[in-house]
Amino acid sequence: MQRYTRYKIQLINDNITSWCMGCSFQIVATRLAYYSNKYLGRQFRVNYFPSFRTAIYIGDLLNVAEDKLKIPALYWLDTPFVKGDKIEKGTLPPRLIVTSRWNYLVAKSLSTDPEIIPRAVHDEIADKIFQENPEKKFDVVALVTGGTNTEYKEHKLLYNVLKDLDLIHKSFLICNDPWCHRRLFTVNDEEVYRIMAQGRVFISLTDSEGFSLPPAEAMSVGTPVIHFDSPFVSAPYEYYDGTKPSEDDVLKLKPKYNRILHFPVPVYDYKLTEANHRHGRYYYKPVYDYKEVLKTVKEALYITSEKDGESRLLLHDHVQKYMYHSQIIKKIIPA
Repeated sequence: MQRYTRYKIQLINDNITSWCMGCSFQIVATRLAYYSNKYLGRQFRVNYFPSFRTAIYIGDLLNVAEDKLKIPALYWLDTPFVKGDKIEKGTLPPRLIVTSRWNYLVAKSLSTDPEIIPRAVHDEIADKIFQENPEKKFDVVALVTGGTNTEYKEHKLLYNVLKDLDLIHKSFLICNDPWCHRRLFTVNDEEVYRIMAQGRVFISLTDSEGFSLPPAEAMSVGTPVIHFDSPFVSAPYEYYDGTKPSEDDVLKLKPKYNRILHFPVPVYDYKLTEANHRHGRYYYKPVYDYKEVLKTVKEALYITSEKDGESRLLLHDHVQKYMYHSQIIKKIIPA
């Protein structure tokens, strides 16, 4: 695998710019700044306004294309959307990194050849909680980002599954819905990782994600994940060998799953769907059998009814190899 990105960052650039405040991009930016200082001794400030001082810009791939953002920064982008009405070819910046193989194909369709580097978890906290190995208190843990009306996040599907399997009272849920136990951004990183470690399984039934950190964070503390068997959510469970996909259509892309314990829900087809919260943005919604979702959850809980130290270690090692800042930082920022 290529060790360093081919892009160079000038010493004068000292900002890591997040597209939004109080969102997952801010979390990525803040952690990248922290671990750049820890591993490289390179100090960055996190801000929210792109400028000539921006060294690294973290945001949505299609937003950058639509806005035709051209600041001379290194862009580390992802998107849950496969296309947009106002997106033109040739509008993405040349110094570009994406976080998944399917996002690479989206960028390639816009006449760009980016690199692929996945998002990274909080190394220190993942190691700490994994070593603690807290007692299992919950059958199911979930952390669902996005607004409660964001349909591709499938808040209602999660609730219906837990309700129909009588698991609400055996679960711990972090999201902004009224039935969740804690709201987003009211739980610090260490609490989140400990809660994830206390679950027998982590459920992530979103339709599409550019990358999705919560499943990677759950695996980093040894908790297996239930997810759709789809290339649009498969990035956290894949191995990265440095090769880029050669397909010309995202629907032809097959997940490259690593040999870890996880529970993919069968998907039979995809339906191109306009995002209800973002006019002119489209994603591929999986076509599935609801009974298969329930069956997969029940099977996962049966399999994880006993502690499996080997599977737990393999999950942690998978994330440590591909999604730790200690592994990806020098690929983004040359020492």
